[in-house]
Amino acid sequence: MMKVVKEAIGASPEIDHKWYMTRERFIEQISVGIRYAQVQKLVKQPLDPSLTARVWFYSNEMFMWED
Repeated sequence: MMKVVKEAIGASPEIDHKWYMTRERFIEQISVGIRYAQVQKLVKQPLDPSLTARVWFYSNEMFMWED
């Protein structure tokens, strides 16, 4: 299924937008987890949760499309 989605992202503006919205939801949830970890003093406070979540997601997304 992911192969079909990958191909559709480049061919369909609707699928591209849907994937963008899905990505943003994942990134927001990762940010929530990072903020929680900061409150619990599990990660460094100067960490920017939104930026860190975005980097985390994109680095993982790179491997998601591999066979």
